Amino acid sequence: MKVRPVPFALAAMLAATAAAAPISGTVTDSAGKPIEGVRVRASPLSSRQVSKDFATTGADGRYSLETGLASSTDVIVTFSKPGYYTQGGVGTAGATNLGTALLPLETLDNPQYEWIPARESMMQMGCDSCHGDQRRAWDTSQHAIAAKDPLVLDLYFGTKGGTEVIGGPGFKLDFPNAAGDCPSCHQPLAALKAPGATPLSTQLTGAEAEGVTCEVCHKTRDVEVNTRPGVDGALRIWRPKSGTLFAFGPLDNVLSHPMENSYSPLHRSARLCSACHEYSNANGVPVMETYSEWAETAIGDKAYVCQDCHMRPFATQPKETRTRLVDNDHAWEMGGQTREPSTISRHQFSGALTPELYENAATLEVALTQKGETAEAKVTVANLYTGHALPTGMPFRNILLLVRAVDQAGAPLQLASGGQIPDYGGRYAGSPGKGFAKVLGDDGGNRNVPFWKATKVLEDTRVRPQSRDESTYAFQAPAGYGEVRVSAMLLYRRAFEPLADAKGWPKEDVLMERADQALSLTAPEVVPPPEVTPKPGCSCGAASPIPFALLSLWGLWGLLRRKGARG
Repeated sequence: MKVRPVPFALAAMLAATAAAAPISGTVTDSAGKPIEGVRVRASPLSSRQVSKDFATTGADGRYSLETGLASSTDVIVTFSKPGYYTQGGVGTAGATNLGTALLPLETLDNPQYEWIPARESMMQMGCDSCHGDQRRAWDTSQHAIAAKDPLVLDLYFGTKGGTEVIGGPGFKLDFPNAAGDCPSCHQPLAALKAPGATPLSTQLTGAEAEGVTCEVCHKTRDVEVNTRPGVDGALRIWRPKSGTLFAFGPLDNVLSHPMENSYSPLHRSARLCSACHEYSNANGVPVMETYSEWAETAIGDKAYVCQDCHMRPFATQPKETRTRLVDNDHAWEMGGQTREPSTISRHQFSGALTPELYENAATLEVALTQKGETAEAKVTVANLYTGHALPTGMPFRNILLLVRAVDQAGAPLQLASGGQIPDYGGRYAGSPGKGFAKVLGDDGGNRNVPFWKATKVLEDTRVRPQSRDESTYAFQAPAGYGEVRVSAMLLYRRAFEPLADAKGWPKEDVLMERADQALSLTAPEVVPPPEVTPKPGCSCGAASPIPFALLSLWGLWGLLRRKGARG
């Protein structure tokens, strides 16, 4: 594969001192016009250890960067700016005229570009030819199966359990002549040929069959935040000249050989993820709002972004020593650098079923008190550690709060007051507790309709980010009172149980949190009614026999009168 050589000019004027020597110079375009805002980094050639420090060119294209290295030390210098090819080469510390001419990216997209698959084969190189660790991590992600996810295919074609048997709802059953929105995110490379008009296919090959593969994200030049899905409205894919190895990425000091690249801050932003995680259907109903949920509480540049949790860097793992972006030794020798593990993101795209995420997503507390003849449990669910609602994603995702109370023998106690799990809870429907979900409906009064048919949101009980939900449940005290135990559990489900039943999907109850409390109940003290003490001079009440006698004589006279009338 032919790789375009990177033009690079380095001229050095050495300062002969043993002290730490800066480097400086000017960055221009190919016509000699200064370029402002170019990031410049320098790494010692001997260790290739990337420095945390960088300089930025001013309006005149000039920069000055402290290297911390002795004069005449060989350094790797890189120059990068969004919209340009990153360029670099070798110079020496102390140089005062160390600059280059950056080349802008072409403006035209190349539809004839041949996609590079993630996996290498006998016939074709793959991204894992150089980035094997990233590909193996991606293999475990939902992105890797996006094009062939059985749940997606079942919902699209109306099939059941990944078979050809029809069961439950299906987009193609309702709209047999439409392509729908699913392909634009789940099979984006194939859908790019005709966005909005390419149906899902089970016959794809190569990179197109890999779903959200390496080339999707690393060929994304820009994202327009809107409610249209993937390549049919939000993703701006850019394909270079045929035969060119190229990638957009979040690192600003990747040398342009053997693969050309361009520095892209977009790839460290939530905006990148919004392309497929912010979506409304054709009726304008918000189906997926993960990005806008995040935007509710994201404040300033220090706000956590999606990648902080779902692409945690290797440094967050115990005993992690990953220091190379490239794990192919030959490719690394051509231009690789040694990096801090915290700058190298894993590519497994942790999702809702990843223990490190669901075990820390919510907090659950139970406060148990006696109220008369009941044990009252106040349950608090807090969403303080995610950047989105709980749950987020497709509207059939749901979380159940299941609250149970038993006496000291383990017998269940009857719910005296409090909420119950709704219909979508399946076998738990009607049990004490609550459901957290977005429920869609249509104009015919139907509930839990497929997202492509929805015309309204009937209810949204999900816990918003940085919010708490409180609910109270009173259980009837056991006979004889004694100890009562209350347990509360948060269960995550990828689909409403009735939908899972119709589709033949596995029923998954993922325990997110559990809280237990015990309380010893005592019988309320019976207080006798207060005695009535008559006021002085009062002629009523049991304390005065005279009024009672008068009343008796009056009753006897009435009886004799009635007898006389009958005679």
